[in-house]
Amino acid sequence: MTHQEARAVAEQARRSHEVPPGATLTAVTKRYIELAQRPPLEPGPVQDVLVWIAHFQQGIAWVELAIEDLTGRVVRREQSR
Repeated sequence: MTHQEARAVAEQARRSHEVPPGATLTAVTKRYIELAQRPPLEPGPVQDVLVWIAHFQQGIAWVELAIEDLTGRVVRREQSR
């Protein structure tokens, strides 16, 4: 997936992953993350996955979507408190 494709996927995924309508996509960066292959808080294997991190910002609040490079699937969502 290219940088432009990752930006497009992030914009398309914003509604289904509860990114506020007024948030702006400020950065898209590529990196590896560890992705658990089990339910949360249970011990088990993890896998290193290449993702694009899409960072949305609205004021001091932010949301990040991790988009798997191979499939274009959102595999993680994190937000500020």
